[in-house]
Order: sequence, then structure tokens, then C-alpha cells
Amino acid sequence: MTVEEIIVKKLHKLPADKQCEVLELVELLAEERGPKATPTLRQNWAGSLREYGDKYTALELEKTSLEWRRENTDQVVKARSNHDQTQTI
Repeated sequence: MTVEEIIVKKLHKLPADKQCEVLELVELLAEERGPKATPTLRQNWAGSLREYGDKYTALELEKTSLEWRRENTDQVVKARSNHDQTQTI
């Protein structure tokens, strides 16, 4: 017996409302697997940092951007932690 046949057999045993839930889940899974549109990369910022080129090296800018990401990640983790704590109270 194939997986599809097993699913159909079990589906027939479910009440109508549960069958609708299964259909919604299957549709959701199908959407997730479907082709995703590739967003166009926007580069409207290109050249906007030209004035800083003689002040900072690429390495310094990379290091700074990593620090910004780390700070942002820390803030997100802290916010989630605070949110989780308020949910358990």
C-alpha cells in the first residue's frame, strides 16, 4: 500500500470538519513547496557611502556591520525572552 493510499484510507475515517483541516494543511504544505518568486535585489543605496571611502577600510566597515547585526540579534533575543516571560505569568 502506498503512502497516498494510506492517507486516503485514514482520511475517509475522519469526520468532515477534520477532513477540512487536513485539506487546509495539504494546501499550506503545497504552497511552501511551490516555486517562490525571487525578489529583485535593490541597489538604490549603491554609491551612497562614497564620501566615507577615504575614512574607513572595507574591513572596518565589515566589522562594524557585524557588530550592528550582533546588537540587533541580542535585542531580538532579549525581546523574545521578555515576551516569553510575560506569557508564562
